[in-house]
Amino acid sequence: MRNILTSQVMPQLGVSALDLEFRVYRLGGSNAVFEYDHEPSGRRVVGKFFGDLGAGSTRRALSRMWRELRAIRRMERIGLQGFPHHVARALAFSPEHGSAIFLEHLRGETLGVALRGVAEGSKPPDVLFGRLTALAYFLATMHNRSVREELVEFHGDVHYVKRLAADLRSHQHMSERQLHELERLADGWASCVSMWQDRQVCLHGDATPENFLFTDGIWVGGIDFERSHYGDRVFDVGRVAGELQHQFLLSRGSRQAAEPFIGHFLWEYACHFP
Repeated sequence: MRNILTSQVMPQLGVSALDLEFRVYRLGGSNAVFEYDHEPSGRRVVGKFFGDLGAGSTRRALSRMWRELRAIRRMERIGLQGFPHHVARALAFSPEHGSAIFLEHLRGETLGVALRGVAEGSKPPDVLFGRLTALAYFLATMHNRSVREELVEFHGDVHYVKRLAADLRSHQHMSERQLHELERLADGWASCVSMWQDRQVCLHGDATPENFLFTDGIWVGGIDFERSHYGDRVFDVGRVAGELQHQFLLSRGSRQAAEPFIGHFLWEYACHFP
């Protein structure tokens, strides 16, 4: 890894030397993710491994690596670099070493910090309103710049909903009646003619609070695009709304407490429609 960092990655960050030393930290996440810290320059890099460490890459690991790379390149082409919208750049990749991608390290506070703080009462509501304004602008820009001619297609999404519901039922997190009700709603959603009239956009695919970083103002940094795909824009928008409701339910025992923030987020997103 140090050879890749020294010869390919660090020169792109303005650091050139034949033999560099790094402090390495294991980060959280579903993949093996590490932060490489070059203290003399203050530069940091994130290494994300889709395969097993020290082992050859599987077809699935390679597929996930290439998907994230393609998504990042797509974000670069549509101008999500710099201010106010920035997707972490891919600085190098290594299919033969655990299907690894080396990514630019972004500084900032995740949406989750503001969301939990407001939900728990340790931060004022304006903090979360401001973050959601910036995030709505980021997502709307990403979606509006990536529209393609194909109309949205929901068969895969309906299958996904039903699979998740069946998994919840198998773990006894919902009743048989609730399972059938969710399946009925999914089928009703897909049978609504108006739902099929929008065009596909490029989605983040995993729009959770930990995947968006903020500094002061409207700057937003996006990370973790391995589940990016084309589909209905509300796939991302609804995910954010669900995360807001979930956190307030956990922190306050009330889904309704999230409604002012959900309404604000949806309004801000819709203000950017062409």
